[in-house]
Order: sequence, then structure tokens, then C-alpha cells
Amino acid sequence: MKTNELWANLVFWIGWPLAIYGAWQQGYSLWLAIPVTWLVATLLAVFVSRVLGLLINKED
Repeated sequence: MKTNELWANLVFWIGWPLAIYGAWQQGYSLWLAIPVTWLVATLLAVFVSRVLGLLINKED
């Protein structure tokens, strides 16, 4: 597994449950919070993967 893929997975699988927990603590409906936080966590993971991919390729 590439480094950027590892970090993207960590961002997603740590960030998504934390975002759901935060939304639940704020009193948001989980029917809305789960898909919205999934989308945000996915986009954030893709962003982290792309940025790390660019930084790692720049060093080569």
C-alpha cells in the first residue's frame, strides 16, 4: 500500500466516526449526519491522498 493511500484510509476511518459522533453530540439527525459526514470524509481523504501523492512524487 502506498503512503498516500495509507494516510487517506486513516483520515477516512478515523475522521468519519469522529464526525458522526460530533454531529450526534450537537443533536443532528443521524439520518442526515451519516451520509453528509461520509461525503465530507471521502472528499477529505481524496484531498489528502492527492496532496501527499504530489509531495511524494515531487521528492523523486
